[in-house]
Amino acid sequence: MVEDSGQHPLRSVRRAFLAGLLVLVPLGVTAWVVWLLVDSMNRVGDLIPESWHPESLIGVPLPGIGLLVAFLSILLVGLATENFVGKRLVSLYEAILLRVPILSSVYITVKQLLEQLVDADRGFERVVLVQWPREGAWALAFMTGSAFVEIEGIERMVNVFLPTTPNPTTGFYFMVPERDVVPTEMTVEQAFKVLMSAGIVEPSRIRLPAGAAPPDEAAPPAGASGGRGASGGRGASGGRGASGGRGA
Repeated sequence: MVEDSGQHPLRSVRRAFLAGLLVLVPLGVTAWVVWLLVDSMNRVGDLIPESWHPESLIGVPLPGIGLLVAFLSILLVGLATENFVGKRLVSLYEAILLRVPILSSVYITVKQLLEQLVDADRGFERVVLVQWPREGAWALAFMTGSAFVEIEGIERMVNVFLPTTPNPTTGFYFMVPERDVVPTEMTVEQAFKVLMSAGIVEPSRIRLPAGAAPPDEAAPPAGASGGRGASGGRGASGGRGASGGRGA
C-alpha cells in the first residue's frame, strides 16, 4: 500500500506531462510549418523590382507582401486556365512533362492527390470498408461508382480503390459485389488523414451495426460443418459405422 501511494504522484506527473506534450507539440509543429510557408512566400517579393517595393513607394515596409504576391499569382493562373488559350497551354506543358520519365510520375501523383483533395466528390463516391487481405481484416477503401462488369446472379458490381499507406495515391483497383462493401460516414479528407498517418490520426469512433459484415462471414448452419453430420458427427467417419464401429 505504501509503494502504491508513493508511485501515484509520479504517475499523475507523467500523465500531465504527456497531456501537455499532446497539446504543445502539434501546435508547435503547425506554427513552424505555417511560418515556413509564409517565409517562403515572402521571398516571392524579391522577384518584384526594388522600385516597386513598399519601402520605395511609401517609405514603410509591409510584411506579407510576398504572401500577397503568391496569392495573386495563383489566382491569376487559375483564371487564365478557365479560358481556351489557358487550357491549351496547360495541355501543352503536360504533354511535355509526361514524356520525362521521373518528372511525369511526380507530376501525375501530385496532381491526382490535389484533385481528390480539392474536389473529392467528383472522384470518390464514398468511403467504405472492405475485407482485405483476408476475411476478418478490414481496410479503408473508396467506392468510385458502378463497375462495367455485370455478373449473373449479382445485383450490382462496384468499383473500389484500395489505397496504400502512407502514400494513398497508389493502391489496388477491385470490382466487387456491392453487398461486400460496408459504407461509412467518413469524409474523404478524414480517410486520407487516417491513411497518411498509418492510423495514428483517427476520426471519431465508427460503430457499425451487427449485420454490417457481408453474408459470407456469417456462421455456417448447424448441420453444415459443425454439427454431427458426415465429417464431425457419428456418421461414416466418426461413429460406429463402416470404418470405426463394431461391424465388419
